[in-house]
Amino acid sequence: MTPTDQLILNAICADGLQPSVIDEVDENTTYIGYCLSDCKSFSENKWLIKRIKANENIQTIGYPSGSRKFDKAWDKRTNYTYKITPNLKA
Repeated sequence: MTPTDQLILNAICADGLQPSVIDEVDENTTYIGYCLSDCKSFSENKWLIKRIKANENIQTIGYPSGSRKFDKAWDKRTNYTYKITPNLKA
């Protein structure tokens, strides 16, 4: 995948790509997974994972290490360190 392809995929995810899987861990934590079309399992490093964390009236959206790349494994979603990232600029 070229850097341009990655930017396009990232922009699509920010603007309406449907999630492949959602894991509502508890009332304060939800993981949302998006996978590439050639992804065949939850253990492949072809996932973009988003975590939504609620704290009172504030929800934060973070990505593993702050990365919006399709390079994580869904099976490892709870092991990653999540960081908030700014919106992509075209």
